[in-house]
Amino acid sequence: MEELIDELDPRLLELIQFCERDGVNTMAKFMEAPSEIRSLINIHQLRPQILKYLLWRNTCSQGGAVEEIRVYADEEELEQMQLCHGRSIEVLKKLIGTVTPRSLFRALDVAGGDGRLATSFLLNQYKRVDLFDQCPTAVRRAKRAMQTNKATGFVQQATMQDFNWPFKYSGIFMIWCVGYLARPELVAFLQKAKDHLMESETRRTRRSTPESFIILLDNVLDKDDQQMMIKDQRVRTKTELESIFDEAGLIVFKQSDLEPMPGDHVDIMAWALY
Repeated sequence: MEELIDELDPRLLELIQFCERDGVNTMAKFMEAPSEIRSLINIHQLRPQILKYLLWRNTCSQGGAVEEIRVYADEEELEQMQLCHGRSIEVLKKLIGTVTPRSLFRALDVAGGDGRLATSFLLNQYKRVDLFDQCPTAVRRAKRAMQTNKATGFVQQATMQDFNWPFKYSGIFMIWCVGYLARPELVAFLQKAKDHLMESETRRTRRSTPESFIILLDNVLDKDDQQMMIKDQRVRTKTELESIFDEAGLIVFKQSDLEPMPGDHVDIMAWALY
């Protein structure tokens, strides 16, 4: 406990005293704090420390079962997330529109979070859509969001490292998730994804178009000497990503341009791989 408190910003002393006095160990209880304490969550530099402290307290109180907490600083950040999601859908649609013919039988939403991509796009495109994510809270939300759609397949909790591939897919969607994996893990996952692409019933020739793809979209740095982390995800350059595709035995069938994002967000690119 003392080591953790030593790491925290001195401005959080009153918050720590409040949490200890009132037994606060969840975000719901924290939001009942006096306004001068509650408003600290809106300070960008303090928010991660507050979450870390609350997670630590929750872990202690639950015997190791950590409650999932996700807090948005304010309405502006929520608006930015919605804008980024909308922009990513535009880029995906533009790329996919160039990939024809393609099978629309079954899609997998990799690390699909609360089902935002599935509900806003995939369920309208594919006959069956599966999703997995490592966050139990996100999986519960995805199940609620997707449960009334007849195209919904399974929605389950799993990491990219331990996901058990039950089917082959005509579309495997990897949107803003590759930065969580180190290079060897990412190569291994892409190799498994390649092995689980559905094969066409008709014999392919060298010039024919494949019908099943891995669709990958992520932030991309435009200079090879740049390095960046965004919310615990490593952002890679186009050169580095394409060398990873090559190592995994994948072929780039189509790719988007480097597309601008709203505000100060890092540009994105998308690829259709097989």
